[in-house]
Amino acid sequence: MRIKLLAILSLLFLTSCSPLKNNEVSIVEPYKLTKEQSAILQITPFKEGNSMSYCVTLKSEKDEINATIDYYQNGKKTNEIANIATSHFQKRK
Repeated sequence: MRIKLLAILSLLFLTSCSPLKNNEVSIVEPYKLTKEQSAILQITPFKEGNSMSYCVTLKSEKDEINATIDYYQNGKKTNEIANIATSHFQKRK
């Protein structure tokens, strides 16, 4: 019984820790706003220093983006403003 349990746990561990292939990885990088984008952001309630922007490169049409906008006050999360998800993007023509 112990051998079967050890074999099952080993199999689960090895399959869950397998490396991703190059074509399965999505890339998330910080995005530096242009002067025009920063100017637009300044007229909204969200000031530039209080927000983060990212450039996301999806490697597969099956990839999905989940974004959450959280509100923090005095270093503590006080509210979740939005929870956005998308999984399909139309190809540009």
